[in-house]
Amino acid sequence: MHSAKAFFRTNNVSFQMTSPGSMTTRSYDRFTAAIRDAINGRIYTGFHFRTPDVQGAWIGKRVAHWIDKHYFEPVD
Repeated sequence: MHSAKAFFRTNNVSFQMTSPGSMTTRSYDRFTAAIRDAINGRIYTGFHFRTPDVQGAWIGKRVAHWIDKHYFEPVD
């Protein structure tokens, strides 16, 4: 699960994000839609290729999962 998805225990959360640069607002009905939108936006503008962005999202999910499981462990 993505960190926000894991925290809320669901992917189905409606929210909006506003770009401070363009002052445009995007609405989403789930966390994964925002991730997909971010990946597509980077590709459409010519900044990236799809494979590295998808792999980066996967790595980010794994890091968030590890932190969720290990960060608040007791210190010996």
